[in-house]
Amino acid sequence: MLLRKESIFLFCFLVWRTGCANVEAQQPLTMIFNGSFFLKTGVVENKAITEASGITASYRNPNLLWMVNDGGNGPVLYAVSEKGEDLGEVLVEDSINVDWEDLASVIIKGISYLLIADVGDNSARREFCTIYAVKEPDILEGKLSNRFSVKSAWRILFRYEDGPQDCESIAADVKNQRILLLSKRTRPPVLYYLPLIPSPSDSSHVLIARKLTDVPAIQERKKQDTNTTSLWERYRAMPTAMDISPDGTSMAVLTYEEILFFNRRPQQSWRAAIHGCPKRIPIPRLPQAEALCFGADGKTIYLTSEKLRQPILRLNLKH
Repeated sequence: MLLRKESIFLFCFLVWRTGCANVEAQQPLTMIFNGSFFLKTGVVENKAITEASGITASYRNPNLLWMVNDGGNGPVLYAVSEKGEDLGEVLVEDSINVDWEDLASVIIKGISYLLIADVGDNSARREFCTIYAVKEPDILEGKLSNRFSVKSAWRILFRYEDGPQDCESIAADVKNQRILLLSKRTRPPVLYYLPLIPSPSDSSHVLIARKLTDVPAIQERKKQDTNTTSLWERYRAMPTAMDISPDGTSMAVLTYEEILFFNRRPQQSWRAAIHGCPKRIPIPRLPQAEALCFGADGKTIYLTSEKLRQPILRLNLKH
């Protein structure tokens, strides 16, 4: 989530830059952007999805994506097809959407779970944040029941070891049984970790998100365009989403201008991989790009934005 004045500026900047803020009308079905092919698979049809701040691929239902809205909205999971079709909503009964900012999918002992990250904190004032884990609902006959609801399988109440942090990006590091969290407004961003599943003795306690490493590859760049304002320079490199591929070998981080891919060799730690040189792929214009995930097959990336009726973009990865 951007602060209000930053959101207004970003919107105005994109209108000025493109001459049109209607992304749906302007984007063709296939876009070649700086040498990368982005396919618009559809447009998000559910009018309740106005601030798509998190997206993740289903591990139970082919071509299904889950989305969440930003803070100030209900504690609801939205089921969406790859084409953007509305497949229903799931109320997470025992949760509050203070500032939901990301989603992640994970399989544990053969069961698929969704991790919901209530971690947004624009002003870095929240004493505690929460991650909810719910069993992934199954889509029957193509659509959920209108009254479908779930309760969390477990939740993690936590704080950061070095004080409150704004965060919009989490990922499940299954190999190391960790949840990774990436700060948004620190320079450079900082990667933290929590246990994927708290031990029985920790389940009723506030856990501590420990610092893993800085991420120096994500930082402001020198001003190159004399027509670009300093405010855009300040936040265009802020990370807004993160995911780890199903095979655990690649991490994708989204900013407002690009996707960064960090590849991890066998036996290499994420700490070491992140200090390597990432592959950078600039993204097409979007009003507020804050949602990204790997496809369930690990061969694609899905991307969307806040605002109504935004496109779902798919980037096919080369292997």
